[in-house]
Amino acid sequence: MTSSPRFRTPAIAACLVSAVSLIALFITLDNAVVVINFGALIAFSVVNLSVVKHYPVDKGRRIGCDLLFYGLLPIVGFALTLWLWTSLEGITFKVGLCWMLAGFLYLLFLTRLFSRKPPVMSFSEDQAAAVTAPAAEEKAVPRS
Repeated sequence: MTSSPRFRTPAIAACLVSAVSLIALFITLDNAVVVINFGALIAFSVVNLSVVKHYPVDKGRRIGCDLLFYGLLPIVGFALTLWLWTSLEGITFKVGLCWMLAGFLYLLFLTRLFSRKPPVMSFSEDQAAAVTAPAAEEKAVPRS
């Protein structure tokens, strides 16, 4: 990801988000809620399934309270999310799936039709410290 050399922020991403946010000028609140509902339910579904895969399946935590907290409760959460899917209107699926298609097309573009690896997001503290640390050549600006 490229950053602004002056502000060390993802300038292109900020401009893109700003441009997409301008859509709010032309859609109704009901249409915005449709997109948010779809995205939120996708996120909740994936989080619940990820917990089940990570702890009981990958880590083998299948005993006592671990099975309850990392197995049963996320499965119940996923089932409730499935129940909420049934209450969504048809337009929600149309808009949500179009948005997912746009994201998939962007992934195809980034990976050059999967001939390159997709970008990986890292959450390491070392990398975060390197990004937030001021550059050596910058001088501290006194505050008044």
